[in-house]
Amino acid sequence: MNIFFHAFLFILSVLSVFPAQAELPRDSYYFMLDDGKMSPEEMDEEAMVVHDLCAGHLTQRHYFNCECIAGAFRQIREKEGPMRPQEDIVNSLFRGNTPKGCTNNVEIAGARYQDCLGYVKSFRPRAKDNEAYCTCVGRHSARLFSRNPFLSMDYIGKVYGDSLEACTERDSQGNPLPRVNP
Repeated sequence: MNIFFHAFLFILSVLSVFPAQAELPRDSYYFMLDDGKMSPEEMDEEAMVVHDLCAGHLTQRHYFNCECIAGAFRQIREKEGPMRPQEDIVNSLFRGNTPKGCTNNVEIAGARYQDCLGYVKSFRPRAKDNEAYCTCVGRHSARLFSRNPFLSMDYIGKVYGDSLEACTERDSQGNPLPRVNP
């Protein structure tokens, strides 16, 4: 009985070293495994994978509309074919090659407005126009980001900082006044 128990433990330990087949990454090559080509249905399925990856990523889903990104991905995949790596297309969509309308302007404006409310408590506690100031900062941040969407925390911080500075002087509609360089 003791020998069987030790044999069983040995087999279990060997099996744990060699786990069952790991799931393949669902990249562009995954969708070509069966025949080396990518059908329209496989392109649709890959676009859904891109959507799910975006939706599962906190920063991506905050700054971008994942449905729009997936649709843009699908168009690029169809145009350029299956040989361009999925990661390359996705990175280009989040770093400057974003189609118009794929940024979450309302989400961005709301988040920067909330950030600004925290900022003004410390750095503008006596200002009487903090509500209007933060509204301007939120809208201006969303506008700047949507003009040149680039998913980088450094860039996002720069957009926010530029908006904090730009909104110190506003017109009657609450928009930043144009800057005049001396």
